[in-house]
Amino acid sequence: MHPEQCAGRRVAGRPARLGSGTVVVAGSGPAGSGPAAGIAERHPRLNVVPLCGPAPGAAMDPRATAYLRTAPDRLGAHVRAGVEVAEALPDAVGLVGGESVPADAGRDG
Repeated sequence: MHPEQCAGRRVAGRPARLGSGTVVVAGSGPAGSGPAAGIAERHPRLNVVPLCGPAPGAAMDPRATAYLRTAPDRLGAHVRAGVEVAEALPDAVGLVGGESVPADAGRDG
């Protein structure tokens, strides 16, 4: 099994077990945006925070970019663009520059 699949399986059940809290998803392409949207849609009581360097979908086709930029608002996710993840901590995601984003669960996409 590919390491990414292992990580995905390890994290997959966490949102349902949380019930409420914050889930951080790193990445603005399909591997990050897809899980962020899915979690936000299936678990509306969770606060979903996608973290991305460029704006969501910046390297994708214009229609996909338009969708990825509007989907988080519709789903109640709070995108943090222009940030770079430095490290995953037990209860937060550390950003380059020293700031941290509190998290109850995270997915590196």
